[in-house]
Amino acid sequence: SLILVYILTIINLVIITTPFVVAFAPVLLIFNNSYSAAFVDLMFICVFLASSTMLIYIMLDILFGISIWGLLRNCKLIESYLVEYPILNECNKNFKKLKSKFNKPGVKLYISNEDAINAYAISSLVKNVVVITMPLIEHMLENSEDEGEFNNSLNAIMCHEFSHLINKDSLPGLILLANGKATHLISKFVYIIFNLLIRIFIGIPFFGHLIKLFLESVYAIADKFVNLFHKYVILNVYEFIKLHIGRQIEFRCDREGAN
Repeated sequence: SLILVYILTIINLVIITTPFVVAFAPVLLIFNNSYSAAFVDLMFICVFLASSTMLIYIMLDILFGISIWGLLRNCKLIESYLVEYPILNECNKNFKKLKSKFNKPGVKLYISNEDAINAYAISSLVKNVVVITMPLIEHMLENSEDEGEFNNSLNAIMCHEFSHLINKDSLPGLILLANGKATHLISKFVYIIFNLLIRIFIGIPFFGHLIKLFLESVYAIADKFVNLFHKYVILNVYEFIKLHIGRQIEFRCDREGAN
């Protein structure tokens, strides 16, 4: 899955830089007689710089858990809810037992106030957390016959999420998330560089405005096609991979959690 994510990342970078390369490759004809060679050279430089930037961002994200902190923005530790929801005391005790069982002493249990009925596990090199949403807790309270069934159900969910943690299943997802953020930053950076170069060319006597109009037109056309390709091809491929990989992972976590 990590290999697939990496391949998609590179494809994404190629797509992001294509409008810029298409627009400015003709300028390189000053140094190279072949447009195709100039295009390839500029594309290689852009993808190399963009991929280096993205890899650095992803490594920092994995090391320091930048994306995790963002995901936990609306979450609180379960201890914050024990007074208001005393029924969660047993859940907290069971969670501590599971930390010992799965040999994950540093894992924290968070309760999220998001609207979805959901539970998930996320991890980095410095932080490992299990998140259960309040709507899921309320749904289980309403549909459990007694407190014992409620605690058993929560325990089964937490076992499932611990399986995600020990297998580092969240890593591809975090890389995808970091990839999305880095892609946005690189896209903005490419646009800024494009506008800076446009300002340089506009200062050329006589032909400056013509060059500006030509470059802006080529960039706009290429950007339109690239956005359509990204929307209808790349994003759908992302979703397919997430669904395909996710289904296999969920079955495995159910099996490991039951044991």
